[in-house]
Amino acid sequence: MNLTSLQSTVTDDSAKYIWNEGVSLEKIPAEAVHKTTERYSGSIEKNQEAINLINSNDPDTIVNGLLSLALYADDGAFVQDLMVRYSQHKNENIRGIAILCFGHIARIHGTVNKELIIPLIHNALKDESTFVRRHAYSALDDIELFCN
Repeated sequence: MNLTSLQSTVTDDSAKYIWNEGVSLEKIPAEAVHKTTERYSGSIEKNQEAINLINSNDPDTIVNGLLSLALYADDGAFVQDLMVRYSQHKNENIRGIAILCFGHIARIHGTVNKELIIPLIHNALKDESTFVRRHAYSALDDIELFCN
């Protein structure tokens, strides 16, 4: 079908339908962002002390904040999303602890997003840092043990 014949088949009703479908699809991401923001704002409020720690410039303080979140926050998905970000950190201690925390999340909550987390752990198994690699093995063991 060429463009001319396609144009001749478009009616006012079909154009309105296509327009309305496009507008409704635009609303989906906004609604998803709103739900995520609403959910995560509660997690941020509950864990403000740990959030303050991970927002510091001191690597040891950041590590303490990450561990605190992994061990004590009640929203595993929220913690997992934060750990994803820190699992790519330039500091090997922060990166290694974030990877280790995936195992803590699996142990405590019984679930992780394997499609997202397993590739990150596999990359960490090849990390230049022995510290990161060791924590990657530990996290992988915990995920295999606690996430069926």
